[in-house]
Order: sequence, then structure tokens, then C-alpha cells
Amino acid sequence: MDRQPLLGGVLAGRYRLTGYVPGSHVSIGATGTGVDASPWTPGTGNAYAPLTVTFTTGAATTSVTVCVHGWYGQPSYYADDFTFTLV
Repeated sequence: MDRQPLLGGVLAGRYRLTGYVPGSHVSIGATGTGVDASPWTPGTGNAYAPLTVTFTTGAATTSVTVCVHGWYGQPSYYADDFTFTLV
């Protein structure tokens, strides 16, 4: 699993994280103190396709970390063009 800190001092709210990944054995997610994320979003096929995970943050949230996970025993995976939006 690869983790990348997204930002610190996140305002409380509902956010959408979208990233492009190839294959059906890659998932994206978000973690952090006070982060309430929907379940990991799995990929759907061989071509690059957008995956979206929504999450909410609260007063206790100090940072959000983006997580990209490839399944055990599968080849290398890639992720690109992430966007982070307040919804």
C-alpha cells in the first residue's frame, strides 16, 4: 500500500477524492484522525478509469492521507491525476 499525505489543517466538511488507476486490482481510499471515509473503491478494468471515494472530516481532523492499494500477488500498479474537491 502506498500512502501520500494530502494536506494538513483540513476544514470540516465532505470531500471527494478522484484518481485514475488501471486494472481491477487497485483501490483508493482516504485515512486520518477524524476522517469518515466510504469503503475502499476498487478498480474496474484494464484501461485507466476514474475511481472516487467520498469522505467527511470533523473538528478532530488534522490531516488526510490518500491510500492506493494493489492486491497481493498482482503486478505493479499506477495511479495518476488525483483531484480533491469539497462537495
